[in-house]
Amino acid sequence: MLHQLSKGDINMKNKILTVTILLSLIFLFNANKSFADDINRIEGMCGENAVWSYNKETKTLIVSGNGTVTASGISLISDNINTLVVEGSINTIGENAFKGIKVSHIELKEGIRKIENYAFYNCIGPKKIVIPKSVTRIGSGIFELSQGFNNVTILGDVSVGISTFGALYSPVDILEVAGKIDNMANIMMSSEGAAPEVRFINDNKNYSMVNDIIMSKDKKVVYALNGRKNITKIKMPVSVKKIKPYAFYMRGLKSVQLNKNLKYIGEKAFYHNNIQKITIPKNVKSIGKSAFAYNQLTKLNFKGNSLIKIEEEAFYENEKGLKNVVLYNYPRLEKRAFDGNVVIEYEAVKKIAGTIIKVNIKHRRSKYAVAVKKKNESPIKCRIIFKYGKNKKNIVINLPKNKKEKKK
Repeated sequence: MLHQLSKGDINMKNKILTVTILLSLIFLFNANKSFADDINRIEGMCGENAVWSYNKETKTLIVSGNGTVTASGISLISDNINTLVVEGSINTIGENAFKGIKVSHIELKEGIRKIENYAFYNCIGPKKIVIPKSVTRIGSGIFELSQGFNNVTILGDVSVGISTFGALYSPVDILEVAGKIDNMANIMMSSEGAAPEVRFINDNKNYSMVNDIIMSKDKKVVYALNGRKNITKIKMPVSVKKIKPYAFYMRGLKSVQLNKNLKYIGEKAFYHNNIQKITIPKNVKSIGKSAFAYNQLTKLNFKGNSLIKIEEEAFYENEKGLKNVVLYNYPRLEKRAFDGNVVIEYEAVKKIAGTIIKVNIKHRRSKYAVAVKKKNESPIKCRIIFKYGKNKKNIVINLPKNKKEKKK
């Protein structure tokens, strides 16, 4: 005899059936979603311990893992990527890692330590990118030949490569700096003269700016000239004692007035400008390699006798040609210090016990010229040495004693 189901049993069975159907639907939905995700997602290795994953539907590229990111596989993504996320577990964004990609937004997570040369070479990128505080090294040309990247924010203290944002072409218009950059001039260098406009943010305590000249906080050291402005004339603030290498490299300057307290002019500080005349103040002790090379100098005036050394090619290849250069106290002239000019006439001037002696020496395109005083020579004798290729000339000048010296 069949047992007749009660109304409660029937309701229970219906509930169980309903739950079973719902669970089946959820399972099928998740299975389909997982299948769809698998279809929409591609992934691969981009370094020994780094992986990338790209979702075709959301157009999001995520780089995770650790170690260094390389270009392996990533460059094959031809889509216009909506978002690129580099996780903070990644140590280094390697050379050419994201070469040629097209992306609307980039998120670099805190924890990344280095961005190597040409990391975003020839990319179409977002207008703004923030480099996190954890980054301590930025290589050369990271945005070379790219579009976008108009506004860059650097939150930490970093060392940088030459032509940081690009030597051939830099898209960076505005650079916001919160920390310290070990060589500000490297960021400003570009063969197109397209240096970014620097803005100091977050109450930056490392720099000051006077008349668009980027300086140390105490205004004694000059780092660079601010960019994105047509500046052709500068007057050095009176507090400056040192001009760092490459400070005004290829900036189109026509007129430069140096200050009286200046002591050191760094390598290529005024390289390849359009300066026609310059006065070196009396307290300057050293002029660096190629400091005034490739300008338009026709007049060069040394004010005093503190100068110890003029380094290699310091005044090399001034197109219009220097003449009548007056040097005081016989500073050391290193290789080709004045080479490549039309005719150089050195007028060496030394004051000995009240007597001023002048010696004129002329030469054309010498390879080496040095003026020295040997330790074992009398204080009233000076030796000037010039080398013309393999030939060497020693000129010993006997300076006359004055009356006071004769009594001794």
